[in-house]
Amino acid sequence: MADTLLSGTREWGEFLVAALYLRLLREQQTAPTAIAEAEALGRDVPRTLDAILDLNLEFLAQPGLHELLAALAWAEGSGMPEELLTHVAGVAPTTSGERQPDSSELLQAARFYIRRNVDRDGTPLYRLFHQGLADRLRERPVLDAATVWQRLLATVRMRNGAKRRWATAEPYLLRHAARHSALAGALGELLEEAEFLVHADPAPLADELYHSERSPLGAVYLTSYGAHHDGAAGQRRDILAVDAARHQQWELAVELSRATLWGIHWTAGRDMPTGLLATLTGHRGKIWDLTALVIQGRSHAVTVVALGPDAVDARCSVRRRY
Repeated sequence: MADTLLSGTREWGEFLVAALYLRLLREQQTAPTAIAEAEALGRDVPRTLDAILDLNLEFLAQPGLHELLAALAWAEGSGMPEELLTHVAGVAPTTSGERQPDSSELLQAARFYIRRNVDRDGTPLYRLFHQGLADRLRERPVLDAATVWQRLLATVRMRNGAKRRWATAEPYLLRHAARHSALAGALGELLEEAEFLVHADPAPLADELYHSERSPLGAVYLTSYGAHHDGAAGQRRDILAVDAARHQQWELAVELSRATLWGIHWTAGRDMPTGLLATLTGHRGKIWDLTALVIQGRSHAVTVVALGPDAVDARCSVRRRY
């Protein structure tokens, strides 16, 4: 097997392919009884990850398994909960009259490929154990980013058939909806939903906005990120409403202030830059010095502040880019 995998053009996944192939041989219970048989098995080992995936899927021959693995390939972060996986996989009933395996049975069949984690509320999360598998499965025509996003979005309940109730959305979606929508080219549409901005997990959303193309709605969210990212949803709503007005995004400002007892009639700010990342907060006194630098690929601002009239704090306050 080693000779076959390392001969000719090398690919990055030799160890992964070998592990998957050995696992397949064990499942098939085809242990060789002679040296010639063992050598034949070694020569027949697939050279690519796609080939070994096809062999495994052919051997397992379970309806819906390929779709489930494709859904797992799109899982972000620590993984996707079973309920959302079922929606994303969109497994259709078989036409041969056979019983369609449920998601639990499919997860059990695919257990070799899966890494299991636990969400903050105790919900099990699932993702593929190797990023190479996810990359290969994403390239297959089983599921694309747009289909994944539409199926995830369909799980958010609607209010009066018009507005999505993001307050009741799955925690996974509140963390990763921005990433999924960006992959599908629909982040701009998502940012138009005021309730999503209020209830989304702040850190992943801000990170996506920072790396995505600058937009006026993204600038609204980032402007006072340091003030609202760790606050309650009601506090975030109020701050975002004010910032929407400051950026002249009046439709968003009106939508955000519907649930409040006050409204915004005018603002003094005009032409705020859409490339603004954030307003850093925390220092109450004079800042004596400031520099910008990159730490592990992330932008930071380092400031030196005064402890008193004649003293300067030698310890630098490292502020994240938000």
